[in-house]
Amino acid sequence: MKTLLILRGLPGAGKSTLAKHLLLHSVNAKELSLDLFIEQFGYHETMMKEWSNELKEKCEFYMQNEVELIIYHGVNAQGWSYTPFLDMAKEHDYTAFVLIVENFHGGINESVPVLKWNKMQEKFKIHL
Repeated sequence: MKTLLILRGLPGAGKSTLAKHLLLHSVNAKELSLDLFIEQFGYHETMMKEWSNELKEKCEFYMQNEVELIIYHGVNAQGWSYTPFLDMAKEHDYTAFVLIVENFHGGINESVPVLKWNKMQEKFKIHL
């Protein structure tokens, strides 16, 4: 079954850790994450839109090539940030899941400024 797994949560929740674990135990899987850009270039608010567009292009490519499991992580508060991926999943006949990851391990993400993290927390919504 072709699956798109979207992992949501605040910085430091464990989305990337869970994604890495799932990738280790999957044969035909790929990951998509803004975290990969942030790790390489640092946190730059002005680059987020450009990096997001690159991830959308990669996702489209993976779906066209029928990658069995696509894990999109590093996503947090707002539905608009992952809605295009849900639309792509529908278009390419992927089953999509959105999972919320919570921080029970005490990890922190120091790459996101505290004020930005606080704003993310305020905007975090659960869609029922």
